[in-house]
Amino acid sequence: MLELNNQLNHDITYTLDKHEFADKFIQFMHHLYSFDSSFFLLVKDKIAAVKGIPQENVERYLDNENNEMLYRLKTEKTYLIKRLATQSEQGISANEVYCYDFYTTVVNAEDEILAVFCGTRIGHSFSKEEINEVQGMMNRVALAIERLFMYEEIEHGRKLNRDIVNNVNEGIQFVSTEGMMLQMNKALCNIVNYDWIEGTLTPRQEWMDYFIERSNENHELRSFFEQAISEDALESSSMQYSIGTESKKHIDVYAIPVFRRELRIGTLFVYRDITREYELDLMKSDLVSTVSHELRTPLSSVLGFTELLLSKTMKPEKQLKYLETIHKEAKRLTELINDFLDLQRMESGKQQYITEHVNLSEIVLGVIDQYKLSSTHHVLLVDEALNAEVDVDKDKIVQVLTNLLSNAIKFSPSNNEVKVLLHNEPDHIIVRIQDNGLGIPKDQIGQLFQKFRRVDNSASKRIGGTGLGLAICKEIIEKQKGTIGIDSVEGEGTTVWFSLPILNAEASRQQDELNKWNADKELKPNVMIIEDDYSLSLLLSEELKGKGFRVTHHYHPRQAFDQALKTPFVAIVVDLMLGEELDGWDLIRMLKEDSRTENIPIVISSALDQSDKNQLNDGIQKYLTKPYPPGELSNTLEEIVKIKTRVGEVLFPESKKDL
Repeated sequence: MLELNNQLNHDITYTLDKHEFADKFIQFMHHLYSFDSSFFLLVKDKIAAVKGIPQENVERYLDNENNEMLYRLKTEKTYLIKRLATQSEQGISANEVYCYDFYTTVVNAEDEILAVFCGTRIGHSFSKEEINEVQGMMNRVALAIERLFMYEEIEHGRKLNRDIVNNVNEGIQFVSTEGMMLQMNKALCNIVNYDWIEGTLTPRQEWMDYFIERSNENHELRSFFEQAISEDALESSSMQYSIGTESKKHIDVYAIPVFRRELRIGTLFVYRDITREYELDLMKSDLVSTVSHELRTPLSSVLGFTELLLSKTMKPEKQLKYLETIHKEAKRLTELINDFLDLQRMESGKQQYITEHVNLSEIVLGVIDQYKLSSTHHVLLVDEALNAEVDVDKDKIVQVLTNLLSNAIKFSPSNNEVKVLLHNEPDHIIVRIQDNGLGIPKDQIGQLFQKFRRVDNSASKRIGGTGLGLAICKEIIEKQKGTIGIDSVEGEGTTVWFSLPILNAEASRQQDELNKWNADKELKPNVMIIEDDYSLSLLLSEELKGKGFRVTHHYHPRQAFDQALKTPFVAIVVDLMLGEELDGWDLIRMLKEDSRTENIPIVISSALDQSDKNQLNDGIQKYLTKPYPPGELSNTLEEIVKIKTRVGEVLFPESKKDL
């Protein structure tokens, strides 16, 4: 008896799990009082331990609606029922057998029922001494159950506090007076990338070295930690430091001494990732300096030339030159202001996008058409896109292309050619703007899509700019469900590309053909179109791309000739009425007089009827007079490719069909 009581005292003292507690208690009661069946129920949690009782009987007591037993126990606390044994309980006995059901409760100081115990003995009643022992035991059990409830509340509060601490954005670290790290939350683990297991005690030197080694201000941070955990530190302190090199993370940390009953027990460190705020402050500074510089420069020109026009009498041609400068600087001011307004709308989420079905090749040709009169750079288009149908905001895409082309021209001062290349990839169309200019340092490429970020070298700084263009382009492209990126080698040039999802991407036949050509692009026959009407150029391009040609667009005879020297074209389509300095006949003459290009077949596409006056007419056998069906051109070129013409001649179809 004494041994069993000691075991019970041990179990109810050290067992903190309610299910385990109920099982151990009912086993103890069976050993001590020889019950044939029993039932122990923790009322509040409906946790039951059972021996020798069918499950359906147990369910009856767990049912909220069946509270007859509890109602009686509330008034009597303990009672005994003598009843005739059932057939299964009587067993092999030939005489009548009686069963004795003993019911008792576990109550707290407020007389609230915490648990119920029911035990049955067959043919053996309970003595008064046994009943008193059980009742005394229930008082000890009541203390144990209340301790379980108390532990549960404490554990719940601990978990609640842990969840709260782990779900705040700030990193939290608690260090004892000896410097031992006792606690840190998940936010701090994420901020400093520290792998900490809850409950682990980390020595002072270990955690401090980890934090300091990853800091860019290690000496200052070590001094801050040492001072914060020293006995002399009675007030809060703070500092800012950074982690990383390329993409720095900026952290603000402050330390607070923690006291309990006026006795210092440790130091609480609170870490906050202020990278976003730091960058915003940097952006504000950049914005002020950029606005003051970029706006002041054109304003100075406008004011200066205006004052000259107002104060001095000068020749008309000089007045015109000054007015042109004022107009150019006013346009520059307008573009700057529009960039700032676009940025503000994007930041506030108020930028509107009106999407429509458009042909991206047409948009690209239209933008390039604006640069035809540029005296500094020539823009070349190489169009391989079989499917250029996209669903985008046309004006915004024009803005992107204009910005990227302007950048390519601006940052390639020593090279006068910029290439625009279009091709398809599965479900997408890719546009690449390629220059051979200054290029971008490798470590700066990833930063250029951030606001107010520009290439940090002397050559780029001399060119100027706000650093907003690429950030605006990125926002626009991503809102069109596309992607944008930069490939560059410093000193060799830059390629900015963007990708947009195409419509009717499920057209597998075109995709199969595309994959076939992409397997070896050298097999794709190259055709050059020299045409200054971009609408007709687009029409011819779409026809030729559909027949498997790779199309290069030009509108300057001189640049077209230079391109012919670099690219093996199967044929060249020439419009006779081109630039002011050189026309189509001049280009044909240059091609025929150079041994490197004399064998390239030439197709004339002109609004002029064939003339007998030109000296090159002797070599002309075919001629395309506008307007003509685009299929007529593609058929002619297919014939050229088929027979692999090697004798350079000017070709024109015999029949002339109108559109």
